[in-house]
Amino acid sequence: MQDKRKFGKALLSFKQKGLIESDSFYEESEKEIINLKEALQEIKSLDISEESKLSFENVKRLIQRNFSENPLAWWDRNKIEATLKVKEECKYDYVRYKPIQMNMEDKKDMQMIIKEHINLGLIEPGVSAYSSPGFLVRNHGELKGSKPSREHLINCIKGAKVFSKFDCKSGFYQIKMKNESKKFTAFSIPQGQYIWNVLPMGLANAIQIFQRKMDNLFKDYFEFMFVYIDDILIASKNMKDHIKHLEIFSDACHKEGLVLFEKKATIAVNKIEFLGILIDEIGIELQDHIVEKIRNFSDVLKDKKHLQSFLGVVDFAGIFIKDLAKYRKDFRPLLKETEVQSGNGRRSTLKEFVS
Repeated sequence: MQDKRKFGKALLSFKQKGLIESDSFYEESEKEIINLKEALQEIKSLDISEESKLSFENVKRLIQRNFSENPLAWWDRNKIEATLKVKEECKYDYVRYKPIQMNMEDKKDMQMIIKEHINLGLIEPGVSAYSSPGFLVRNHGELKGSKPSREHLINCIKGAKVFSKFDCKSGFYQIKMKNESKKFTAFSIPQGQYIWNVLPMGLANAIQIFQRKMDNLFKDYFEFMFVYIDDILIASKNMKDHIKHLEIFSDACHKEGLVLFEKKATIAVNKIEFLGILIDEIGIELQDHIVEKIRNFSDVLKDKKHLQSFLGVVDFAGIFIKDLAKYRKDFRPLLKETEVQSGNGRRSTLKEFVS
């Protein structure tokens, strides 16, 4: 009787939420009868107890405090700064380039971005002997860093059934530049010259600086957390553990002032997309569009851009590829050559990889 009452209460709750139509559960025919024990087991696995729901709502409120549109909202809590060191052979009195000319549409968009960045304190008008031309990047690609560790990802999700993911709000911009280094970040546009107050994207060591910040912040939580640059995955064996893990994560972010991007947050699901990978309790697999991109890749290298695209796909799918090094070794040296040519040996390697 106790099991029946639990089951009936759960069914009523599901019906009130619009998750089921109860009539189908009360049919007398054998085909429509639900196995009571299996149903109760499924309900328990969902962990829908009132206590758990209250705990989950509390954790969501804790996470909410870490969301902001301003990447510098809580910088004062950690005060991390980046330093640019210039090699002795590169120390010139000045390095300046003329601004790139822009059409009216680009000028308008650039002015809007400049205004937003100034309002957020990311940049400021300034004069420097070191200046690069500023330009718009309308189609942002993937950040080029070291590929994520297959072993770490697999260990993190092993046995996990509940997942959440988070993205930092403009992660690099959450690190300020040291005053003595700001002059090297100057950029010019037709409307004037500006200096970065925060770590700009595009610097050779920007990813390493930011990754070090993230590793230091979450180094004690790698058992249930996977961090790749500004993308964070939390994986737990059940909802009870997941609530604890989310609370730990939220407290760490709050303490160190890490700003999260609310629009890219996904909380407590049993299947999730992360870094182009589908993850669930069964394991990991590449998303269909990535697989299709690999299958459609030409086995003839056209130019250096085509080669870079190929190597990018290899690196991205690297955690799924056995003996990845052999696909790299034939092609990496070509990046240094003026013209890219694919001989029979390289064409066969391409065919082998694509297949």
